[in-house]
Amino acid sequence: MKIELVVLDLDGTLLASDGSLPQRNAAAITQVLGQGIGVAIATGKTYWSAVDIIAELELTLPGVFAQGLLVCAADGTVLREIMLDYDLVNRVLAYLEERGLPYIAQNKSGLLVKEENGYDRAICSKYGEPQPRIVGAMAGRAEALHIHKLLISDKDDLQARRNDLQRRIGQETTILQAVPEFIEILPRGTSKGAGVRWMLQQLQIAPRAMMAVGDGENDVELLEMAGLGVAVSNARPELKAVAETVVGSNNDAGVAEALTRYVLSSK
Repeated sequence: MKIELVVLDLDGTLLASDGSLPQRNAAAITQVLGQGIGVAIATGKTYWSAVDIIAELELTLPGVFAQGLLVCAADGTVLREIMLDYDLVNRVLAYLEERGLPYIAQNKSGLLVKEENGYDRAICSKYGEPQPRIVGAMAGRAEALHIHKLLISDKDDLQARRNDLQRRIGQETTILQAVPEFIEILPRGTSKGAGVRWMLQQLQIAPRAMMAVGDGENDVELLEMAGLGVAVSNARPELKAVAETVVGSNNDAGVAEALTRYVLSSK
């Protein structure tokens, strides 16, 4: 079946490691769009982190954000939204605040922090997110804050912290790690792949007519359901294991290679 839609992860995939958009990637996407094939973004980040990319590439289709918890039209209109359970959020926030662990909460308006913690600056400089808003202690305020997901850091041992949280709340949540600095707490059963599946249903496009390109743990389900799943060479081993093919790295315009090889060359 021919490819009708290309879905691209941002960090580590479409974007180079310095956060820039390689010119070869941009040019290949322009060619793909010119041939009537759709291009959409699927990222763990906020919609606001992708606004400039959407405008630069002149994308018109909806995109998937916040690990699938938000699906937004190109203009930012929220089409689908899933939030963490209020009681669960309050319990996790109390756990974090009692231990003095830095965390960032995400809702549809952007990012929230209790106080400046260093990680709030890093998420802006390294991942292109908007500046988080300082709102003070959040435990007990879940219903008012409408939190989609939590990003948690631990400078001592992040894997041990993930293991502890998995034991405590693993039956109630989805816990993953998309970038080195954070583990993420999501509503159970949600994922970037599930968000893309919902979007495909709205667009009336079969998963087998989609090519997806990614690099992280959070892209596994996405590549598994795609007609053609592509990993960039800098991808995590678990993603390469499910990908049908591997292309060059994000710093070597691997997305352009995938588009040229599997989409443009077939036209």
